[in-house]
Amino acid sequence: MAILLSQTSAASSLQWAEGRILVQPRTGVSATKLEQILERSGGQANGVVRGLDVRVVEVPPNAEKAVAAALARNKNIAFAELDFLLPAEATIPDDPAFVSAWHHTKIDTPNAWSQSLGSAVTVAICDTGIDASHPDLEDKLVPGWNSVSGGDTSDVMGHGTQVAGVVGASTNNGVDVASVGWNANIMQMRVSDRSDGYAYYSDIAECITWAADNGARVANVSFDAAGSGTVASAAGYMKNRGGLVTISAGNTGAQNAYSPNDALLAIAATDSSDVRSSFSSYGDYVDLAAPGSGILTTRKGGGTVTVSGTSFSAPVTAGVIALMISANPSLGPEQLETLLLSTSEDLGEPGADAFYGAGRINAVTAAV
Repeated sequence: MAILLSQTSAASSLQWAEGRILVQPRTGVSATKLEQILERSGGQANGVVRGLDVRVVEVPPNAEKAVAAALARNKNIAFAELDFLLPAEATIPDDPAFVSAWHHTKIDTPNAWSQSLGSAVTVAICDTGIDASHPDLEDKLVPGWNSVSGGDTSDVMGHGTQVAGVVGASTNNGVDVASVGWNANIMQMRVSDRSDGYAYYSDIAECITWAADNGARVANVSFDAAGSGTVASAAGYMKNRGGLVTISAGNTGAQNAYSPNDALLAIAATDSSDVRSSFSSYGDYVDLAAPGSGILTTRKGGGTVTVSGTSFSAPVTAGVIALMISANPSLGPEQLETLLLSTSEDLGEPGADAFYGAGRINAVTAAV
């Protein structure tokens, strides 16, 4: 599909789908009225995002921004947005010989594991796919879905294999790395068919809704999509079915103006000194922080790699949520979220702040 360059990002130029936008009408707006609104703006509905009342709307090429802006001002429209194309939240490889898994000590997973091993909990990895032949992942995978083409869920880029290892690599097996979620199952999803790993809002959202309908209690999104109404709607879909969505805060190192959203958990990154990682984006939308610098994990093709990014603080948090659900299966998403936030370690200014949210997660106090 052809791509246009956006000038809306302060950190870098983003891209969006040519000839389509995403639109959600307000509750009670009839299909006929919506069709009239779209036609007056030069758009035409051409499908919906799976499981959501979000319409995929065809618009003339080069008119995407103008039509979305016009619709966003209409009182009958909840939101209208470009279908942005996002990079998998930048993997920043460190020295591959560096093998310290410091994050486990920092969030106290060893003591958390004495309370819970994440058993019988499935975490969906909405990413670039997973290398199913990796010896530290092959026994942990449950069937998933490719939301782009419905086909192959193998790893097209490498990022998804790294994210999956943080959440659920086989642990206590004498191979490679230990994961936060220990016994958690990993749902093998793919939201990109591109070798660079870029994914559209719409494909990320459909990954979440499919996962919610197929047994996942947690979905991890290691993309900078916390500002998307479509992705937030999908996270709300997951929450209504008893699950939670963790999402990267972003790797620009700058402030984002995203609004806080109760439907998802936006996770910033910290380093081994319990300080915000320099690359970690910040703002009022940040809910929590978790280790994200120098994280040892699985690598596509086998072996391990040490990586950094909010791509990895988000799945660290997803792994902790799996421990929490396994320890207390009756807890609903609101209770899980409250417990996760209230047991976090306050960092920075006293109380919640734009850098760390409620604080850096603590696995042992969360998984009680």
